[in-house]
Amino acid sequence: MDKTKFLAHLKAEIKLKVQNLENELAYLQQDLNDDSKSTSGDKHETGRAMLHLEQEKLSGQMSHWGNISSQISALQPTKIKEPSGNKNEKINTGSLIQTNSGYFFIGIGYGKTIFESEEIFCMNSVVPFAQNLMGKVKGDSFLMNGNVVEIKSIF
Repeated sequence: MDKTKFLAHLKAEIKLKVQNLENELAYLQQDLNDDSKSTSGDKHETGRAMLHLEQEKLSGQMSHWGNISSQISALQPTKIKEPSGNKNEKINTGSLIQTNSGYFFIGIGYGKTIFESEEIFCMNSVVPFAQNLMGKVKGDSFLMNGNVVEIKSIF
């Protein structure tokens, strides 16, 4: 699995999310502009207030995804240690890992994504599962919630 392509995939997904939010904001702004032409009293003011609240919510989401995008940029392979193929390569922030339980990426709290027909769960390095992975090498295993997790590959 190519980590460079995977990171590009994540950035593209997040860029699409931001574009969709920008479109929603533009639509809300148009609604506000159209609503300004109306003069239906209290009902008019309530509608405008609700549109403003929705704009604030969308702006917060855009900020969140912008931060995630920045975090991904900080994890670009040129800025993190690339695995050498050495059996003793240790898992750290920026590692893409294959286990007997699936694929995991440590670095950003994004959730599940599909890449090259595989589900990959992206998590922040502070979550318990990531903490259990940190410092492990290919072939290591550990117990998590009553299940044995074995590290098959580190990318």
